[in-house]
Amino acid sequence: MTANAVPHVKLSSGLHLPMMGLGTSQFVNHQGASVPNLKGTREAVEYAIDIGYRHVDTAYSYGNEAEIGTAIRNKIQQGVIKREDLIVTTKLFHNLHRADVNNVDFRTPDLVLGSIKKSLKNLQLDYVDLYLIHAPMSYQFIVSDEKIGYVTDANGNRLYDTVDHADTWKALEELVDLGLAKSIGVSNFNIRQLQHLLDNCRIKPAVNQVENHAYLMQPQLWNKTKEELVLTEDPIVGEVAKRHSKSPTQVLIRYMIERGRVVIPRSTNPVHIKENFEIFDFEMSKSEMSKLDGLDRNLRFFPFTQFKDAPQFPFND
Repeated sequence: MTANAVPHVKLSSGLHLPMMGLGTSQFVNHQGASVPNLKGTREAVEYAIDIGYRHVDTAYSYGNEAEIGTAIRNKIQQGVIKREDLIVTTKLFHNLHRADVNNVDFRTPDLVLGSIKKSLKNLQLDYVDLYLIHAPMSYQFIVSDEKIGYVTDANGNRLYDTVDHADTWKALEELVDLGLAKSIGVSNFNIRQLQHLLDNCRIKPAVNQVENHAYLMQPQLWNKTKEELVLTEDPIVGEVAKRHSKSPTQVLIRYMIERGRVVIPRSTNPVHIKENFEIFDFEMSKSEMSKLDGLDRNLRFFPFTQFKDAPQFPFND
């Protein structure tokens, strides 16, 4: 499989986005806390680029932008890719939504501008191809040693901020004007929140990155409750996988591609990274697609319940 064989979608911004990307979000340790696998992330990105991936997704909050930047620099120096060959996405942190804050670090009075500058320094890039508002929830912030932290009350609860998404979006539009982001979008927004941006924007959001799989197709971006189910163990998925001599994971990724979705599975395991990429040599029948469509049960594996009391929590609508 080569990079040229991966289908692309053309965004409203004109960016051609590969429909298969490498996710680099934080993994979970044995205590349930999210921790970045830094060495693994760098090696995973380098390996993915070597076998043809040209779309890498990260975020400031993942804590691994510097490792990804090193991987990209190494592959450019080795002549494997040119910068223009690669699509790089990163995201604005939850407590950096304000665009009008004075006396804040990051060497700028503008948290949004300061955030992307910090990310670009980490990534060792002059621009990112896609910059997203990571989530609609915004938090109050405190600055310590050039790091932006959460403000908490006496009980340790994070204090939310009330920032109009449209104001944050205007700051992202300025990033496009400055050439720091080629395209801009959002993540985890619901329909109402998206419409608010569309009603108040100069540049339309190019994407809304959300949880999406056969159990959660989100035709209207609505949320239901979580159940204890394992999608790869679903008998219908297994039946289709056996018929095509593919793994259940490969079938599920191919299913999303055939439904026109851009897919960003995460892994630092080279076996899985390679397997995830080997899904362009088969197609499913209409009958198989119909059976997989029938799996949709509005099941959210990442319900963000820790944020459910936020005024801008997106999954109550």
